Amino acid sequence: MVAGLKKQQSAFTRSHDIADGAVRASYIIANELVQASKPFSDGELVKTCMLKAAEVVCPEKRPAFANISLTRSTVADRVTELSSDLSSQMKEKIKSFIAFSIAIDESTDVTDIAQLAIFIRGVDETLTITEELLELVPMNDTTTADDIFSSLVGALDKVGVDWSRAVSLATDGAPSMVGRKAGVATKFRDKGRNRVVTQYDDSIRAFKMKLSLWETQLSNGDTEHFSCLTAVRPKAPGPSRW
Repeated sequence: MVAGLKKQQSAFTRSHDIADGAVRASYIIANELVQASKPFSDGELVKTCMLKAAEVVCPEKRPAFANISLTRSTVADRVTELSSDLSSQMKEKIKSFIAFSIAIDESTDVTDIAQLAIFIRGVDETLTITEELLELVPMNDTTTADDIFSSLVGALDKVGVDWSRAVSLATDGAPSMVGRKAGVATKFRDKGRNRVVTQYDDSIRAFKMKLSLWETQLSNGDTEHFSCLTAVRPKAPGPSRW
């Protein structure tokens, strides 16, 4: 009886492993299709090819390949889930940036629709640099400086960037990008500047209070927090022996 139970458990575990492997394989193949810019429907062709190959190379493994779901809807779902996971990872990574810069480029695709490519490059406390394509935003209407900047702000706010850590913006030389008064670069700089002033006001006040405290300590001869001064401070005369 015990041997029979163990056999059933082993069969169940093996079945679970096969099913889990089939799901993982569908994610991997869906990712490869996207990387190659292939339509989702190509997943069915890939599965047909795998089954034909399995019949020749390893007939006993054909059922395992048959369990891999690669229908058009399944591939679309897998790609959506992968995209969501990558977005979550990007948001977490951006939270660790101590400084970041942005590069944008606006161009027209083959359907005559302007596309705004937004790249982000940031560095964390360990000086690890991350550079990624953040988003490709379709500009269906006009492409004025206000339109481009609004799309840029929307994409950055979506991932929760800290504007006070913005360092620079790289663009092409178009007037809408580099205009001195109303260009995207000027708007970007002003937005970051406003956030810095707001967030650093309390820090400046706190630093001024520290300076006042240190001044008081020094005037009283207290150099406990000033190791360099402690080393050169004259020692107080000891009690007279006579």
